[in-house]
Amino acid sequence: MQQNRNSNRGMETKIMKKNGRGQKNLNTRSSENFFNRKIVITTLFLFVIGLVSVIFNSCKKEDEYSYIEDYYMQPSTLTLKVGENEELWIQSSSNFMPSGDGTSWNWTSSNNSVATIADGCCLNDKYVYAVGKGTATITCTISSANGNILKTVSCEVTVSDDRIPGLGNTSGNLTGSPFTLPTGIELTGDITGLSGNYNNYWNQTTGNYYGSGRGFVDLLLKLHNTRSTSETVTFPAATILISKTGTCQNGVLIQKVTVTIPANSNYLLNLSFYCGNKNKHAAGSSDVYLLGVVSNASRLLDLCNRVMNKKINIEKFSRTSTSDYSTFINLSGILQNIVWDVTDGNGLTQNDITSINSLPNN
Repeated sequence: MQQNRNSNRGMETKIMKKNGRGQKNLNTRSSENFFNRKIVITTLFLFVIGLVSVIFNSCKKEDEYSYIEDYYMQPSTLTLKVGENEELWIQSSSNFMPSGDGTSWNWTSSNNSVATIADGCCLNDKYVYAVGKGTATITCTISSANGNILKTVSCEVTVSDDRIPGLGNTSGNLTGSPFTLPTGIELTGDITGLSGNYNNYWNQTTGNYYGSGRGFVDLLLKLHNTRSTSETVTFPAATILISKTGTCQNGVLIQKVTVTIPANSNYLLNLSFYCGNKNKHAAGSSDVYLLGVVSNASRLLDLCNRVMNKKINIEKFSRTSTSDYSTFINLSGILQNIVWDVTDGNGLTQNDITSINSLPNN
């Protein structure tokens, strides 16, 4: 029995030692797990704090540009003709537009075949150029230093094209009704440029000079009346005679001319036109012209209507009057520049209209 008790105490001692070592291992593992969890929680906490800080600082930085919300494009819509240009600029309803704030401004056109952009004098302005018929959106995107878009403003541009095909530098064929001579009146030779010009009209009692021009397109028409009665030939306003080779200036009549051709007669008509293509050659005596059209171009018809009752055709001036000569020379120079505004430019200007209104009446 004593031996059994000693044996039992031995076993108890072993068990207690064993349990002590197990408890120690459990305590160690528990401490390690707690430490690892603490590291994970701390790491997550720091990450969240950092993320919140980044977001806060970013929002705080963007708040520095809150004044940009007041920016707008001026004008917001624009109507132009091909060849015209207009300035666009960005304004602030609060009148607060600081410079050097670190923002970037990106200007774009949605259709460069309709409207293109050129630099203005400042960051907040550009020039838009109308280059083709259609619509385009001009947009300015304003971004912060870190690339975030702060504001987008735009202008809708509509471009029309009322240029006259065949005149100025515009390609294409002239449009309108074909001009024809009345029955019984025929050409007996080519229509050519005059060797002289309208100066031959003054101080002479012969020669059939009609029309109005600056001397660039003075043409000789050799007509014959096959009838036994006098016939009237009318060249309506907006009649255009065409250079056969295309290298010379087309002739534009801006006021009606009426000529009476005697019966059974040949008739040499010296007819003056205004130049319709500024950058081409004037008509010379060897240059051939063709009967063209009575134009239906709105620009040209507007000009013709405005000068309808003005004293501009050479046949309305006295051949022997020095003052009439001076008046005609002066007005023909004014009118040629006006015609070029119509054929080669963007149409009549306010100065053109004022000049036309000041011309002498019939």
